[in-house]
Formats: sequence, C-alpha cells, structure tokens
Amino acid sequence: VEYVGTDYSLLDGTWNGGVTAGVAGISGLAYDFADDGEYIDLPNIEMMPADFTFSFWYKPTDRDSPSIQRIYHNGESGSDRLEIQVYNNKLYVNVGSSTSFTTSDVTDGQWDHWVITNDGGTVSVYKNGVAETVASSGDATRSDDSTKQISHSSETLNGVLDEMSIWTDALTAEEVAILYSNKNL
Repeated sequence: VEYVGTDYSLLDGTWNGGVTAGVAGISGLAYDFADDGEYIDLPNIEMMPADFTFSFWYKPTDRDSPSIQRIYHNGESGSDRLEIQVYNNKLYVNVGSSTSFTTSDVTDGQWDHWVITNDGGTVSVYKNGVAETVASSGDATRSDDSTKQISHSSETLNGVLDEMSIWTDALTAEEVAILYSNKNL
C-alpha cells in the first residue's frame, strides 16, 4: 500500500485564510477550519487513482454553518470527480458523474472516523470502522493535474480535521477497522 501522507506542509500546498494548525486532535495535533474562507490547495500531486482510500477524523464545530461544508474536492467534474462534504448534517460523498452516497448524521463536537474506498468501482463509506454504504460507482476517479482542496474558499469547513491519509489502494474492511482502532496510523 502506498502512503501519500498526513503532513500537508510537506505537500507543496498553499494554506489560505488562516487555517489553524496545532489544535488538539483525536491523536496529537490537528487542523482547525473556522468557516472563514480557510482552505488548503494541494496542487500537482496525484491523489486519486482508480483505486484509493481516503481517511480522516472530523469533529464539526457547527455542522449547519455554512450549509455546505466541503472537506475535499479534487477539482474535477464528470467521471473524474471526488467530493466529500457535510450537508444537511450528513456526510455526502460524490464519486464520478452520477454516484452520491449519504451517511448517518455528523454531530457537533464529536469526533468520527471516516474512510472512503474505491475498489474497482465499488465504493464503500465507513464511519468509525463500520461500513455504512457500499455501492457501485460506475466511474473510475483519477485526477493528476487539477488543484485539489481541503475545505474550500466558498464552502469552508467549520470543524477540526485530524489524521488525514490517502492511499493509492483500497483498504479492506479489516484494515479500516484497524485504522479506526489505532487512531493515529
């Protein structure tokens, strides 16, 4: 499994709007986004091959403001799109041109571990080590040259992100459970 990383300062990214690094996280220190146009651009890195795993801990401060809070977007549209956002108090995952997944509620002030995998077109969304949604995406998600963003200038997160990791393979359910149990892998 190829590990891409969790320390965004090493990824040639551009921090915008005053993202606060070093706040208390689920394990060590985390990044606080305070609904003020704060986001991180991650340009020129391949982050989403056809098979991938995207993992993070998230603790919303106010899941209702703004009404759409983007956690990640790969800058693509159509079959190459991957978008993760909080909307209507739930986590929404959009993969490809037509596949959307909705999860159970996110709760203000509560840490939850989220994992999204794409394994040969089968997308799974896990919350706290348990699969919530498994379905066919019908699309392969790959983007090499567009700007990826953690949060977004107009759909800013209002919460804390920790232990964000991206793999170029789909983790198994067992690996996701281990990741959840260990909190800081």
